[in-house]
Amino acid sequence: LDGGSLDNLLQRLPGCVSRDLIDQLTVEFCYLNSKASRKKLVRALFSVPRTSLELLPYYSRMIATLSSCMKDVPTMLLPMLEEEFNFLINKK
Repeated sequence: LDGGSLDNLLQRLPGCVSRDLIDQLTVEFCYLNSKASRKKLVRALFSVPRTSLELLPYYSRMIATLSSCMKDVPTMLLPMLEEEFNFLINKK
């Protein structure tokens, strides 16, 4: 599978508004698994539109599912979230 498949998968992320849809996308991602694709996925998950907070539970489910076999996914995402959190806290 090529990078186009990964791009297509990432474009479908915002449409995953049910457990079944996000679980299916998670399985599909496993077939595209590589270090580069995991980095790209983490960036896509982190850049969830701030107006689409209803996606957070589904994105969290994907991360939790992948973390059992891809330990670097949460390890890459957590510092990004912490940095943004600290930025927003200190912004006040």
